[in-house]
Amino acid sequence: MADGRIDIGFSLERPALWDVDSPSLYLARVSLLDAAGREIDDIVRTFGVRTIALEGTHFVLNGRTIVPRGTHDLSTYFGESLICPGDRAIVTDILLHKGMNATCSRWPSDMRMHYPRIADFADQLGYMLSWTGYFEMWNINPEAEVYARRDVRAM
Repeated sequence: MADGRIDIGFSLERPALWDVDSPSLYLARVSLLDAAGREIDDIVRTFGVRTIALEGTHFVLNGRTIVPRGTHDLSTYFGESLICPGDRAIVTDILLHKGMNATCSRWPSDMRMHYPRIADFADQLGYMLSWTGYFEMWNINPEAEVYARRDVRAM
């Protein structure tokens, strides 16, 4: 067994684009088959079709200029694990922000390492995330450049 990467291409005709007001999502299932064609493993993921770009000083989502309204969310919840908060806490937090008319939050990614449940719920609820390292706000960590390069790609 070894780690590897496989790129799978597919097309969607006229996909419904993901947006904060209409978070259209698709469900993908990819199966790994053995030499005889029997399924030995699979993975199921939701995904949204969207483009986001920075044009000059403006954010552009699906070709439309947007003004992100958001917060810096420390994602620290009373009675919850710092490393793996519960689903209810994550959803409650996102809905609280949406209730304040926010469309995005800057979430720390140092301890949580892009905790996928946060991204899944944000996608489902029409909320954008900016993953960012947390420690570099307080001092220059020797790994700041590594985290910065990772976080920019993840955005």
